[in-house]
Amino acid sequence: MKRLLFVMLSLFIFNNLTLAQNTLTVNRYPAIKFDKAPVSYDWTLVDQLQKEGLPRKAVEQIQVLQKRAIAENNVSEYWKTLDRLNQCLYDGMYESEDVEQFYWEYNQQVDQLPVPFS
Repeated sequence: MKRLLFVMLSLFIFNNLTLAQNTLTVNRYPAIKFDKAPVSYDWTLVDQLQKEGLPRKAVEQIQVLQKRAIAENNVSEYWKTLDRLNQCLYDGMYESEDVEQFYWEYNQQVDQLPVPFS
């Protein structure tokens, strides 16, 4: 009986240590508060460049908007820039090495971004 109790207790402790997520290690981030109306950026230049068949120039303009979104802490427009960059990379017919380098640079930048963006 004692042996069975010991085995059951050992399994219970082992399961909690290995399978359960410890609430002490969960990162708690501050809530994103919107104290004013969200700001939308003017995407007409980017749209125009894409219609003219200049996705590489559009990428440059999107990166400008992205830096602005980071500076203004505008999370929704930041994610929109990532989506538009992905479209431009696909349409721009970049070499695969260039695309990999592009995504690698963005992967490196994520570590340096403030909480809502990362």
